[in-house]
Amino acid sequence: MILYSLGSNNPTMTSSVFLITFGSGPDLNSTKVPNNFGFSVSSKQFPVFIHTIPKEYSQLHTQTPDHTPNDINGYMYFLDIQGANSELFRYTITDLCIGYTYIFSAYFANMVKYSNAVLPPNIRFEVRSATDENQLIAQMNTSDISQTEQITWIQHGLQFDAITSSVVLLMISNHQGVEGNDPAIDDIELRMCSSGRSKFCYPNKISTEPIITNPDFIMTFGFGNETYSRTTPFDLNFRTAYQQSSVDGTGPGTFKLVNILSNHVTAWFVGELDHTPNDTGGYMLLFDANESDSECFDMIFHNLSMGIRYEITIYVANIHRKLQGSIVKPNLLFQIRTATLDNHLLVEFETGEIDTSDQLTWFKYSLSFLASSNAVVLLIFSNANAPSGIGNDFVIDDIELRISSAPVISLFPNTTSISSPLQIYQTQNLHIIADIPLDSTQSAITYQWTMFNRSLSSPIQIPLKTNNKQKEILFRSENLTFDIYEVRCTIIIRNHTSTFISTASVYIKIVPSYFIVHLLSLNRLNITHYYQHDLVLNPAKYTIAPNRLIFYPHVKCT
Repeated sequence: MILYSLGSNNPTMTSSVFLITFGSGPDLNSTKVPNNFGFSVSSKQFPVFIHTIPKEYSQLHTQTPDHTPNDINGYMYFLDIQGANSELFRYTITDLCIGYTYIFSAYFANMVKYSNAVLPPNIRFEVRSATDENQLIAQMNTSDISQTEQITWIQHGLQFDAITSSVVLLMISNHQGVEGNDPAIDDIELRMCSSGRSKFCYPNKISTEPIITNPDFIMTFGFGNETYSRTTPFDLNFRTAYQQSSVDGTGPGTFKLVNILSNHVTAWFVGELDHTPNDTGGYMLLFDANESDSECFDMIFHNLSMGIRYEITIYVANIHRKLQGSIVKPNLLFQIRTATLDNHLLVEFETGEIDTSDQLTWFKYSLSFLASSNAVVLLIFSNANAPSGIGNDFVIDDIELRISSAPVISLFPNTTSISSPLQIYQTQNLHIIADIPLDSTQSAITYQWTMFNRSLSSPIQIPLKTNNKQKEILFRSENLTFDIYEVRCTIIIRNHTSTFISTASVYIKIVPSYFIVHLLSLNRLNITHYYQHDLVLNPAKYTIAPNRLIFYPHVKCT
C-alpha cells in the first residue's frame, strides 16, 4: 500500500526522478557505503547493504530476498537503529520543476519476527528547502511498522509541491530504544506527478530570482451584462453577515455584486469598473458597512499542503471621492485562521483608514502564512463605525490564493516546531531577532510581536510587556507559567498601494529553574546549579534583618 499525507486525490504518475535499489551481487554484504548512492546517514547509525539476513539470527526474518522485482541477489538497506531523531537518509536533489507535484517514497519491512515483543520502527519523512532557512515543506510519519509472521514490504510515500528547485529529502527515526527497531528499506524513489499547477523549471541551477506563480485559486466574482449580479454568497462559497441587495439605492449593512459604480450616490466615483484585468462586465463586491467588528467575508480554502507557505491577496478600494466634510473611511481587519476546532490565528492585519483620493485607487493586501492544516478560513471585518451611514463604503475584488514567493522571515533562535520547543528557564531572559532579506530603503518595514499559550486546547494571546515594534525583542519569562508558548513576529511591508504581511514563529517551553541546596556542617551551604544559570550570592537582599547578617561568599567551583 502507499500512504499519501497531502491532498485528496492520488496524482497520475509520469516519470521517475531517481530510484535507489542498492544494486546486487553474489556476496552477502555489499562493499558500498551510503555515499556511493548519493545519501548520508547520522553518525550514530551503522547501515548494512545485504541481500538476506543470515539464518543464525533466529529472531529476524532470515533467508528472505529484498523488495526489488526481478533482482537476483539484490541488496536492501538494513539498520539496527540507535537513538531517536537519527537521520537514516539525507539526500539533496536539485533541478526540480517549481509548481510540480512529487512523491518521495520507499518500501519498509520490520525484520523482527511476529513472536518477539520489541520496539517497532517508526519513520518520519521530511522534505525541506536546501537553503540556510531549511524550511519545512512537508512531513509525514509512517506510524509503527508492525511485526508480521512473514516478511511484509509496505510502501510509504510523501507527496509535496516543489516551491524551490532544490530540496533535501529526509527519513528520520521517531523511536528510541535498544531492543528492536530493526527495519529494512528498499527501492527509495522520487517521482514527478502530473499537476495542474504553474510549472517552472530551472535546469542545472538553483534560481534565486523571485517566482511568480499562477494562483491556485482566484475569486473574481464573475461577470455579466446586468449591473447587479443575482449570484449569491452560497453560489460563490462564502458567507457574510450583510444582506444582499440587487437594486439601486443602498442602505447600511448591505452588500452588492456590481460591475460598475452607478451615480445614485453622488459622493461615489461614477462609472468605475472592477479590478480584474480584461474582464468585460466583471463584478466586484460592494459593501455599505456601518457596524464595527461586523463580518463582511468568511471563506474556507481547502486542500492546502501542510508545511507550504501560501499567500492570500485581496484588493480593496474606498469608493468615496475626496470631498469636504466628515466621511468615515473604511478600516478593515483581515484574519487567516486554521479551519480546525481551535481556529488558531495564523496571521492578521488591520488596514487602518483607507483614504479617499481623486480617482478610484485599488489597494493590494497580501497575507503570507505557513499552512499548519489542510484548510484555512479567510475573515474580513469592518473595523470602522459609521452611525450616520455616511462613508465606510468600499469594494473588494480578486481574492487570490497562491504559493508564496516572498522573502522568508528568519528568526533566531529558530525553533519552528511546536513538538521541539526551545527550553527556557523561568529565570532567563529571552532574546529573539527577526531578519528578512529585503532592502529596507525601498519599502517601509514594521515589526509586531505577539505571544500565544499553545498548551491550551484554544490558544490565547498573552500581552507582551515590552516594546514590540522593533526588529528584535527581549523579555523576561519569570511571569510565564510552565507551558509551551508561540512567539510570533509579524512583518508589514508597505510600498505605495501595496501592503505585504507575513509571519514567523518560534516555540518555547518554560521549565523550572533547578537549584539544589545542601546544608553542611560549619555553617556552610553546598549549592548545585545548571551551567546556563547566573548564580547571584546576595542573601542580605532577602533577609528581614540585613544589618544582623554576616555573609562570606567564598565560592569554590567543582
